[in-house]
Amino acid sequence: AMAAARLAARRASDAAQRGADAMRETQALESISSAQAEAKRIADAEEARLMEELDRKRSEAEAEAQRMKLEVARKRAEAEAEARRVQAELDATKRAADEEKAQLEAKLAEARRAADTESQRLVDSRRESARARAAEARAAADALEAEGRAKRRAE
Repeated sequence: AMAAARLAARRASDAAQRGADAMRETQALESISSAQAEAKRIADAEEARLMEELDRKRSEAEAEAQRMKLEVARKRAEAEAEARRVQAELDATKRAADEEKAQLEAKLAEARRAADTESQRLVDSRRESARARAAEARAAADALEAEGRAKRRAE
């Protein structure tokens, strides 16, 4: 009976030991499971943070690209406006030069007409003077001839 009691006690002790071991194993598994869950939670949070940062950087890059596009368009518009302004200035300068040239050509033509008129007037005047001198010379010659005839008659 004693042996049976010792055997029963031993079996109870072994069962208790196995129960304690099973409890420790269960706690270890729970602890491992809990650590895995915490690691997964940390990994998920880090992944979410990285995705959020990636989205933010993508948005910033897109905003910067848009800003650069607008800046390029603004610079192009400014350059085109400057080119139009310079072209308009060149056109105005060319028109002014053309007008000045036309005025100078008109003045030159007027000066040539005036010179031709003056030249013609001088030629006419000299011709007239030559005619007048020729007429005077003829009159003087006629007078001398008449005087010579009168003297011959008188003799």
